[in-house]
Amino acid sequence: ISAEGSETVFARLSKNPTSIGILSRPVTPADLEKLKSLGLKNPVAISVARDGMGVYVHESNPLKTITYAQLAALLCADEDSEKVTWSKVGVDGKLAEQPVQIYGRGKNSGTHTFVSQFLFHGHTMRQHTQDLDSNADVLSAIGKNPLAIGIADLKVSAKSVKRLGLQDKTTVFDGDDHEVLLGHYPIIRPLTLVFDLGQKPQVVAANREFARYALTQAGQTQAILAGFFPFDPPTLRGEMSKLKIETSARVADAVPEKGDAK
Repeated sequence: ISAEGSETVFARLSKNPTSIGILSRPVTPADLEKLKSLGLKNPVAISVARDGMGVYVHESNPLKTITYAQLAALLCADEDSEKVTWSKVGVDGKLAEQPVQIYGRGKNSGTHTFVSQFLFHGHTMRQHTQDLDSNADVLSAIGKNPLAIGIADLKVSAKSVKRLGLQDKTTVFDGDDHEVLLGHYPIIRPLTLVFDLGQKPQVVAANREFARYALTQAGQTQAILAGFFPFDPPTLRGEMSKLKIETSARVADAVPEKGDAK
């Protein structure tokens, strides 16, 4: 067991193809092809839970909400590489001409890849003021710096920080559980298990069972207790189908049919 960052998973799987990799971001078809090139025979990616991400600033920052365009203006590189100040998103007063300082996770983390590749679609990101080892460290740093901004988990908290509402036209999303569970909140990423269905039968059976458990009612409860969000039953059934196992009463009980009272 290790926690060195999602982007180290593929290299580790290539060295130990019987293991299970866990990534805090989507796994694309290109990722699976890369794993095949690294020696895995039939890699599969199973999304087992959801994680909401929030935009955080120091509590003294006058901003209350931020749009996608404003967030991109602060976190992504300008074509002329000008120094980005808080006036760029309409902040006035003493903070207006101060530089925007970004705190985030390092390039080995799934958070960094999710933000750069999936949230901002590969746009060039501005260099972080500091790369931190965890979401908690990101928020702790923001709480000590009135010029700071960063993206971290919704479930993380720290002193002297506030989470901005995400504004889409006239709608503001506050990041409550209801918005995330309904899929309305704008920044949601999956937690994904990756393993090789082409290994020896006993290894595949064990790894399938681990993933199957994560998709059951008991496994989804564990995800909630760990601070993540469960998937809806249709999504769970879709992920279960990737495991290519026979539907049993046990699985049916774990993933209720539409209209089931369970």
